[in-house]
Amino acid sequence: MPILTLAELNDRHIIFKKMSFRKLFPYDYVESYTFPPTSVSSFIFALDGTATITSDDFSPFHLEKGSLCYIPKNSAYTFSEDEKYAYIELDFEIYDYETNEEIYLEKYPTLIYQKTPTEISDIINNIINISTYSSYGNNLKYTSLVFNMFYTMLRHKHFDIPQNSDYSKIAKSIKYMEENVTNTLTCADFAKMCNLSESHFRKLFKQQMNMTPMQYNNVVKINFACQHLKTSNCRILTLSAHLGFANPSDFCHVFKRVTGISASEYRNKK
Repeated sequence: MPILTLAELNDRHIIFKKMSFRKLFPYDYVESYTFPPTSVSSFIFALDGTATITSDDFSPFHLEKGSLCYIPKNSAYTFSEDEKYAYIELDFEIYDYETNEEIYLEKYPTLIYQKTPTEISDIINNIINISTYSSYGNNLKYTSLVFNMFYTMLRHKHFDIPQNSDYSKIAKSIKYMEENVTNTLTCADFAKMCNLSESHFRKLFKQQMNMTPMQYNNVVKINFACQHLKTSNCRILTLSAHLGFANPSDFCHVFKRVTGISASEYRNKK
């Protein structure tokens, strides 16, 4: 059973299988339940309430609203919850394309974040949003969001990043994008920032992040927009200009491409 960090996955040609999504509400309440060995690996994200995961094989850990944990395939554990506990479960399997070996991120169930960073929880909320609508392309949107979630976790350094990796060569541009969402820089500007030719920068970025530099820059901007649409009454026109889009039409097009729904629909769901 190969156990690899996300950073090590960069050196593998990987494929995802058996990807699915479940949202469980308090009406599924069972005070304590012992799960048989699981058939797939999962991320569990707590939406409300509290729960505890225990087993003879690992130290118990506590989940509360905003917590995220990883459950590897074939895990047996006991799940104790309160009456308010609600969570979503993202199921998946990862395989090495060349060897067809299944890959795991940890040997036992593991608490990843007691409080999940906003950027990652926003991706999870986008997954919840697309699951609400039955439309063409939802599976592709779901897959791209799960990939984005993996690489965002990598950037938050929950998993170790090798110091000599190609990631370090583009890290400065990623940090800049994430800390300067109002930027209007081009790919050539980001390449210069990393002291790379534009073509080499594009190649490294796509290899490491599974998307182009400008696609990632747009994802960061849209994640920022999602937060403001949920927490403020900022006009879409104003938000579009603040984030450096040429016009609201461009902003709305990118927003729907990233999240699967329009900015107006997203705001109405807050």
